[in-house]
Amino acid sequence: LIGLGSTPEIHSIQFEGHTLKVFNHKRVTVEMTPMTFTTALMKPSATGKFLISCEIHSHQTAGMNAFFTVDNCPEPVVAPIPDKRNVIRDDEEEEEDEDNMISIVFKQGGPVSVLRSSAKGRPKVWVHYIAAEEMDWDYSSQSAAGSEWFRKGPQRLGGVYKKVAFVEYTDKTFTKKKTTGKMLMGPELRGEVGDKFQIVFKNMASRPFNLYPNGLTSVQPLKNTNKDKPVDLRSLDVPPGEIMMYLWKLTAEDGPTEADPRCLTRLYQSMVDPIRDVASGLVGPLIICKSQSLDKRGRVVTSDKEKKLLFTVFDENRSWYFEENMKKNSEDPTKIDRNDPDFYNSNVMHTVNGFMFNHLQFRMCVGDVILWHVASIGIQNNFLSVYFTGNTFERDKTYGTVLTLFPMTGDTVTSEVEMLGEWEVSAFDPSLKQRGMSVRYTVVNCERVLPVVDNQDYDDELNEFIEQNFPIPRGTMEKDRTIAVHVCRNRTVTDSAIGRENMSSDTERQNRTRVCEIRYIPIKRENDLDVLSQGGIPQDILDQLDGEMSGNSLEQNKALTGEHQNMNIKVRNRRELWSVSKDKINKVDAKVQNNNEVLKDSGSSGLKQDNMEENLNLHSYDYKDPKKFQPDLESVLEPVSNSSDNQTYGRKSLVSDYDDYGDEGNNVGIRSTESRFRSYYIAAEEIMWDYGINKPAQLIKPRDMRRGMRKYFPAYKKVVFRAYQDRDFKHPIKRGELDEHLGIMGPVLKAEINDVLTVVFKNLASRPYSFHLHGVYDKTQGSFSPGTGPEGTKAEQVPGDPVPPGEERVYNWRISRRQGPSASEFDCKAGAYYSDVNMEKDINSGLIGPMLICRPGILRPRDLLQPDVMDFFLLFTTFDERKSWYLDYNTRKFCTPPCQAKVDDPWFEMSNKFAAINGYVSETLPGLIVEQYRTARWHLLNVGSQGEFHAIHFHGLPFGVGKNQEHRMGKIHRALLTLATKSNPSLARLELSGSINAWMGSGTDSWLQVDLLRPMLLHGIRTQGAKTSMGLSEYFTILYTVSYSIDQENWTTYRGNSTKSSYTFNGNMDGSRIKENLFSPPIVGRYIRIHPLTFQKQPTLRIELLGCDLNSCSMPLGMERRLIPSSSISASSFLNKWLLSWSPDLARLHQEGRANAWRPKTNNPHEWLQVDFLSVKRVTGVVTQGARSVLKPMIVTEFTVSISNDGHKWSSVKEQGTDSEKIFEGNSEHDEEALNVFDPPLFARFIRIHPKGWVNDIALRLEFLGCDTQPFERK
Repeated sequence: LIGLGSTPEIHSIQFEGHTLKVFNHKRVTVEMTPMTFTTALMKPSATGKFLISCEIHSHQTAGMNAFFTVDNCPEPVVAPIPDKRNVIRDDEEEEEDEDNMISIVFKQGGPVSVLRSSAKGRPKVWVHYIAAEEMDWDYSSQSAAGSEWFRKGPQRLGGVYKKVAFVEYTDKTFTKKKTTGKMLMGPELRGEVGDKFQIVFKNMASRPFNLYPNGLTSVQPLKNTNKDKPVDLRSLDVPPGEIMMYLWKLTAEDGPTEADPRCLTRLYQSMVDPIRDVASGLVGPLIICKSQSLDKRGRVVTSDKEKKLLFTVFDENRSWYFEENMKKNSEDPTKIDRNDPDFYNSNVMHTVNGFMFNHLQFRMCVGDVILWHVASIGIQNNFLSVYFTGNTFERDKTYGTVLTLFPMTGDTVTSEVEMLGEWEVSAFDPSLKQRGMSVRYTVVNCERVLPVVDNQDYDDELNEFIEQNFPIPRGTMEKDRTIAVHVCRNRTVTDSAIGRENMSSDTERQNRTRVCEIRYIPIKRENDLDVLSQGGIPQDILDQLDGEMSGNSLEQNKALTGEHQNMNIKVRNRRELWSVSKDKINKVDAKVQNNNEVLKDSGSSGLKQDNMEENLNLHSYDYKDPKKFQPDLESVLEPVSNSSDNQTYGRKSLVSDYDDYGDEGNNVGIRSTESRFRSYYIAAEEIMWDYGINKPAQLIKPRDMRRGMRKYFPAYKKVVFRAYQDRDFKHPIKRGELDEHLGIMGPVLKAEINDVLTVVFKNLASRPYSFHLHGVYDKTQGSFSPGTGPEGTKAEQVPGDPVPPGEERVYNWRISRRQGPSASEFDCKAGAYYSDVNMEKDINSGLIGPMLICRPGILRPRDLLQPDVMDFFLLFTTFDERKSWYLDYNTRKFCTPPCQAKVDDPWFEMSNKFAAINGYVSETLPGLIVEQYRTARWHLLNVGSQGEFHAIHFHGLPFGVGKNQEHRMGKIHRALLTLATKSNPSLARLELSGSINAWMGSGTDSWLQVDLLRPMLLHGIRTQGAKTSMGLSEYFTILYTVSYSIDQENWTTYRGNSTKSSYTFNGNMDGSRIKENLFSPPIVGRYIRIHPLTFQKQPTLRIELLGCDLNSCSMPLGMERRLIPSSSISASSFLNKWLLSWSPDLARLHQEGRANAWRPKTNNPHEWLQVDFLSVKRVTGVVTQGARSVLKPMIVTEFTVSISNDGHKWSSVKEQGTDSEKIFEGNSEHDEEALNVFDPPLFARFIRIHPKGWVNDIALRLEFLGCDTQPFERK
């Protein structure tokens, strides 16, 4: 599949009735953007004629459709040869069926675990009774934010619309609904590979509808009376009052691959008229899971909770009930102007599951594993970016915060919630979020002790499992349960010297030890379980412990040792495992877990009930290998921390699609490495910005304007993030060569996993701004009651909240593993920070910067760089100055009265939009200099508004470091060497001989300057001192700095990777030896200055600069600049017409005039244009251009090339490895350039261009690229 296009557009390609495998992922649609190429694998399973279409509605209606046919092509079937090595013997022992296992999973530091049932085992037929039912749906909510959208008026219909929805019933009578709540989205249909859906669909609406799935290959009527004639269920409508029964089969082609998540998110809908049916409400989620993923009730066995988020744009203007809604909700429908854009937009609802403005809310516990089923529904032509705040999600073994979805597609991601507070899942685009496309979820610390069995059904299932697999003494099966009790007491030193295998002893003070032991006590089923569920300790336990404590505790403890060892063998019998204390629930804070143990002090060594702590401890089991159902004895005997802070119980998860990277090499816990503290001082300050357009508007050529070099005002006031050295905010950090490319963006914030990142943010601008770290959160950022955050944190100190002008805030984040790179990513992962007081206006005003999070130990401590890697950050976004906070200021400053600027003027809009990279347009971004053979890592960022997307293409054009040659500059003309003293600078040449053989300055203010005549790429410098003629004295420069310039007016001091404002080079230590220093990164400059800092006697230098041309051998050879004389340009013929002559010497790039190109006398493929370079040149490319005569454009679309060294013997340029003449592609527009590269380069004096294809007439203007050749190259 090939995606092309000259305009920004996306495609969502679907093959009807089939699924595709793309990059080892199963897809119903394939997403494409311009200049993208994808290979998809399809395995047809049914014969017939199927539609290929783009799911973008505007593309469908424009005709982007095709059909493909699947035929039955029988092949001979060869019976498989039996494998005698795998014969099943009758006497082999039958393995235990793991499908019947029920798993209880625990993890230290999270909420009390719930029972996770085993997979259901065999394929199942899921029966659903679904009706299409009409209802009145109220989009409005109690939120004040949405009141504007739902007001009634002459051109508004309010928030209540008649719709139709899929509603599930309990049986075929369609009298009792399966759920009591009123929902707009259809019920969730869930199955796994091998299952079947039996759908009984009843149309209870007033017009025909149907029900059809997306992404299933086998959809049949349950009862097909005419099997010879296939039925197209996709378009078959069900009349009102009728019933249709479907049979859907979930085949292996429909299900997830190994690389996919455990379940895929698909959709089902009515397909009678897909656009209007969905706009009316008939759509719902379809979940397809891997085999052995669901339990008997259809729940995923490896997640705590599942949430579906259907981001749906309901266009009520296209609903079947729009006319009825107008009559019902409007006072006078005849007065409504349907062509009014505001009226149309007021009827377009941006919802999540049919709700708007956070009306839909979820609640979950810290440590819960959430399976999010997310889909984008509607006829919009743009993709949707869904932003998960607070907690990251996992997708394709990587962590993220933004999920991108194309129209009518879905995805499944997993998240383990860690951060307390109230958070949002919303559209990242501010305009969509402001229209209500957001939901809220709350993460709480679940301080409760609930049974590990979450309901009676699972309780019965566990009973059945234990009774079948483990023998339990009669009489205790129904009446009793066994509790594991962790008994701890304080003892004096004289009592603590007891060695027991089942006890752990920790010294609290010099004269006290803590002794713990495990006890197993049966309790009564009927009464004591109620006490447990309420957090208390059953009386059975207290009575038995009281009786045991009345005797000799030492003897009883000895007896307990043997009992505990026996019980460890039978630990499978333990029905419930708890962690409580006598007085209250034992609480462990996730942060200080295992650090503090608070024990009650006892005045005597005797064991009394007052100083006893009976801890019913959770046992931890390791389920990485499902066959190992063994207790972790170390976890059993580990003392339980007792803290007064909140407890967070957790679990050790089953092996599943949710991989917590527990075995990764880069999995570094908080306690496994020392945390580093990294501090940044960032200010928001206002500047003037010109987007790299330095020319006055009247000097910009039309062709440059078409390339984006246009602006309405000379410059624009903007606000940017800038770094300072300390908290005084008086000394800004100057940018060096490594940061020059950042442009308008702020400094790079760098940190490693487990680091504590501190940002001191000061607002030096004139209005409130904020500092928001995208994807990195701490507990202070959840939304709480107005005015306060958690634990008394003031709301104005929360990251992301507005900071008034002149004030500062200090923010701290601990970088967690999920916020950094995963095992499948590079060593470092890019992110961004920005102001989000009003994100759209703040970013268009300039407040955004990059962030880099790396694995521990990757960054070099002294400069936070990764050795041998160059990092480049590129922000692709369109800055719209009309959405900037400073639009009024810029208009007042630059628009002279009477100002004619109008915001709605098309020219004002176009010339105030800047499609920029890092704030620079039209190839003006500086600092993108990559060292040859050094790894360059490109971090690409995009934070554009709705509909803005970019297909980034790195063009493979030749660049001037191909052979890494060092161009020595010993022959520079003397007049090009200048200096700030009166000594002769022309002597500053490396290894110059003679009695006076070096430049000598007068002091620290002296400098040596070199003019290279044109900008060059420099990657090193060699320096040398000097000796007197008798060799008695030596003069040399020990330390120096380097500065460079393009125009000799704006100078930059080389900084390199130094953390200071300039890089100090180590020079010479004597007057004769040569010292070489490299520029890393390289620099681009025409004028180079060397500034001696310390020296022996006087600053003395002999130098050599190492580098090459900017484009090495891709410089223009002189056609346009007329360095090639007219006498060197000839042709087979040329056209003389009236008073115009289209002679060969006019074939110069960008030649102007009425006759401005070479045209032959006749248009035929035997014409040619010849150029004589006068000497052999190394020619690396040619740039061609057409022309125009009156209103007729003329271009050469194809041509061939031949070369000669004497003008007589000619050879054609051939396709590499063949004898075929190479055809070069010419122009498509008469005024645009087309570049063709000669690879390998051509070595010739004469060159000819032979036009082979043209439009209207042959017309040619051109420029050759290359350089002078060396003798060995010619040879």
